[in-house]
Amino acid sequence: MISVDEALQLVLQNTVSLKPVKQKISDALGAVLAETITSPIDSPPFAQSSMDGYAIRFADIDRKVFKIQGVNMAGRDSGLILQKGAAIRIFTGAMLPKGADTIVVQENAIARDDTMTIIDPTGIKKNVFVRLQGQQIKKNKTALPAGHVLNAGSIGYLTSLGVDRVKTFATPRIGILTTGDELQIPGKKLKPAQIYESNSYTLQALLQEMNLDKLTISRIPDNPEKLFAGFKKALRQQDVIIITGGVSVGDYDYVEHVLEKLKVEMIFHNVAQKPGRPMYFGTFKNKLVFALPGNPASVMVCFYEYLYPALRKMMGHESYPLPGAEAICTSDYNKKSGLTHFLKGFASGDHVEILEGQESFLLSSFAKANCLAIIPSFSTGVKSGEKVIVHFIDHL
Repeated sequence: MISVDEALQLVLQNTVSLKPVKQKISDALGAVLAETITSPIDSPPFAQSSMDGYAIRFADIDRKVFKIQGVNMAGRDSGLILQKGAAIRIFTGAMLPKGADTIVVQENAIARDDTMTIIDPTGIKKNVFVRLQGQQIKKNKTALPAGHVLNAGSIGYLTSLGVDRVKTFATPRIGILTTGDELQIPGKKLKPAQIYESNSYTLQALLQEMNLDKLTISRIPDNPEKLFAGFKKALRQQDVIIITGGVSVGDYDYVEHVLEKLKVEMIFHNVAQKPGRPMYFGTFKNKLVFALPGNPASVMVCFYEYLYPALRKMMGHESYPLPGAEAICTSDYNKKSGLTHFLKGFASGDHVEILEGQESFLLSSFAKANCLAIIPSFSTGVKSGEKVIVHFIDHL
């Protein structure tokens, strides 16, 4: 067995970022920019009004009464040049007419016939309610740097600059392969000795939380020939292969042997942790192969602690592991030294509650958990009031 720290280090050492791709910005949510984007325009591209009202020269503010010269509407260039002592009716988003530098909001104006009178000139300042050309960003200035993770705000920002395609790190193609003769698809009646297969659904949901949807799911019985064919196809088509079940040392655990026949290079098998001790990690060229225990809680722990960081590195993120912090434990937990324990917990403020139901076959506690509390391998447990490291899992 290797330690948890060694396992994570080996996973990251054998993970390379995928090549950048050019894609539509509408498809790029969650992707990482592979290039610095400079603004192709001034934004706003012209001076414009931020309110409905009247455009005037600030130098004329003492007049109070202005002749209405015309109208500027959003989306239309009237071509008007503001005359001295005049006002132009203007609407939100409309281009500021040449010569104008101030907006009198309509609530502060009275219009009669062809004149406008300011009700209260105090407080009116030059450029008030004017969006200046380039106020947000000037042309050719950096809009977003390489490494930025595109969220809804950044997509809106770039499209407001006219950017419709971006170069981002590619997202991996992922194959989920569940093994086991005892597995039944949810929705069908269980036969004697069967259990419902949940791992593929769990993994699919975890990947979707990371905005990863290039997925294929295969369910393969405990048959060496069928496993060989299924794994071979996945290695040919996918960037990451996630196998669940058949990775321990039982008579019908064929996964490691089949992967060896397929020339997958084993990096490690067995990690000093609970749950998820029999975890396997290997590589095939630049492809990653994770073979996880079949127990559902083990699958989730291994995903959060190893697959999540690896996938983030593949997608060009600058930081990989789950975010963590110290928290004060609210109960006792005892264990033997030798294995790192990942405990499902619920963190609130600076405290963490260790939830009931820590066994590797139980998912009910994961449904309530928002973090994993880590009890190191050298430790024999934690007492109420002591601090532990927690990894947050609800931010996805």
